[in-house]
Amino acid sequence: MIKINELYKSALSGDKDALNSLYETLSARFRLFMRHKVNNEDDVEDIVQEALMTIIKEFNKVEIRTSFSAWSYKVLDNKFLGFLQKKGRHAAKENNITDQFLANLSDKRTIDHELRRKIIDCMQKLVENNLRGARIINLYHQGFTTDEICERMNISTSNYYSILFRTRSQLEKCLKGGNQK
Repeated sequence: MIKINELYKSALSGDKDALNSLYETLSARFRLFMRHKVNNEDDVEDIVQEALMTIIKEFNKVEIRTSFSAWSYKVLDNKFLGFLQKKGRHAAKENNITDQFLANLSDKRTIDHELRRKIIDCMQKLVENNLRGARIINLYHQGFTTDEICERMNISTSNYYSILFRTRSQLEKCLKGGNQK
């Protein structure tokens, strides 16, 4: 079994192979650990990569008072807590913004034709690049509740809000004229 603290000591002394092994070992262990906490693989990958980037940048600059292993898991834990806080803030904003967007999309009397065409173009791009997000928007537009959408798509409420936030961001970027990807 590979010992993280031994790899850390070797990497700290300049051993490139040890640094690569340390990165691969932490990466695999962090993914396994986060999959128990987060159901969305994209979110797991985001959290793990942020933690690994912090660790690689800081491991040789920080005075570690505990073991390297404990410190690295603390970094991962902090990234996970940041993820939860960010998701909570976005979930509060999500209802109001999404309701306004979908109301404009469905109200044929108040929306101008140019904007309607642009929304349809952006939704088509979204289907190509983010099918889950497009499906959530579609189900929401059809009048399904958050709980019904989560049940239909077999996702948790937190994943629903995370996907919806990303999808909304992609739509906003597309509507403002940027690339939708």
